[in-house]
Amino acid sequence: MEQTDITKEAVKNLVDYPDNHYRLLTSYLSKLYGVNPKCIVIGSGLENMIDILSRAILTVNDKYLLPTPNFSLFEEFSSRTGAIPVFVQLNKENRYQWTSATADEIINCIKNLSPKILWMSNPVNPTGQFIEHEMLEKIIAEANRYNCIVVVDEAYGEYTDQDNEFNTCIKFIDKYPNLVVLRTLSKIFGLPSIRIGYMATKNPDIIEITKLYRQVFPFSWFSLFVGQIALVDQEYPALSRKLNIERRTRLFQHLDQLDGYEYLKSETCVFLLKSKTISGGELVDKLESKGYFVANHNLISGIKGENYVRLTVQNDDDNNCLVETLKNLNG
Repeated sequence: MEQTDITKEAVKNLVDYPDNHYRLLTSYLSKLYGVNPKCIVIGSGLENMIDILSRAILTVNDKYLLPTPNFSLFEEFSSRTGAIPVFVQLNKENRYQWTSATADEIINCIKNLSPKILWMSNPVNPTGQFIEHEMLEKIIAEANRYNCIVVVDEAYGEYTDQDNEFNTCIKFIDKYPNLVVLRTLSKIFGLPSIRIGYMATKNPDIIEITKLYRQVFPFSWFSLFVGQIALVDQEYPALSRKLNIERRTRLFQHLDQLDGYEYLKSETCVFLLKSKTISGGELVDKLESKGYFVANHNLISGIKGENYVRLTVQNDDDNNCLVETLKNLNG
């Protein structure tokens, strides 16, 4: 953007409607992931796409399958349709890690309860833990046999990508027509305000109905312009991933030395932490009084009542200040 006369470009394009076919974005994403451009659908943020998928697939008394803890909007949007949740509770003693037993329980639910849709995030939001693709493919394959749509939200996927390879379930869409994969520019690209998310699937019915429910013009010209620049610059997420790993490692080393707190190891930029002495609500209030905005996850299904708050890894100075603040809260 610094290399472009952005003011001149913006003014020039105010008089035209933005391209609602997203030709440039779709073309570039298809090249990045090696899929047909027709398999890519652009949407106004992933929460909008999750809402659309919920309304398009679910109706009253349908079942949807949700491993918990997970992204809270899966449950919120699905329940608005009148659908019934089937929860698969991850093991607290296992620190909510996915295991082969998790996969087996999910598959049994698919076979015996006939859910319309299975919602997953990978890495898991909010724990930041990565689920191995071998386990996911086993679930997707069984779900395909029983006509269950599988949605894998990879909002934090770039944090577990490799510099020379996308670590994504998009590689499975040719094989499994029941699979829908979601990604966004909001996280590692640091562009939540432009509201660009995208979906990859080979299922023509899901593609068609998503476009049908989607707004005609969900983006401004500026959002599309910035999104196109961001996707071309793949060096930026690579650098962000590298810096995040380094900063997260140092932050966790400091947290390991603190008494009075527990946290879950994460592979993304977010992680869950709780105090051993005060509630999640109290911890949120105390941190906010010191200038830290954190999310209270004490009411999230799967970790309800566990008093976790969600924090984001920042730069080293901010991380060090956080550690000192936490130390003083207990001191």
